[in-house]
Amino acid sequence: DDNGASSIPGLDLKTKLDTVGAGDTVMSALALALAAGFTSAEAADFANLAAGVTVQKLFQTGTASSEEIFNLWKQQHL
Repeated sequence: DDNGASSIPGLDLKTKLDTVGAGDTVMSALALALAAGFTSAEAADFANLAAGVTVQKLFQTGTASSEEIFNLWKQQHL
């Protein structure tokens, strides 16, 4: 974007993962964050965290609540 390139770190997830729907989660969370006024880097980080929540929900179409996203953020930023 106009601010240059950004690097979004990957998540360190140590559980079994089910990646079905992860891309849909990223796209919807990215769109939400951009519409809310986040920078592109902030939106990408938020979308990455949202997908990190959903991929840990096995054998279901995952959802990511604000509380779950915040809890994953805290785990990843300790």
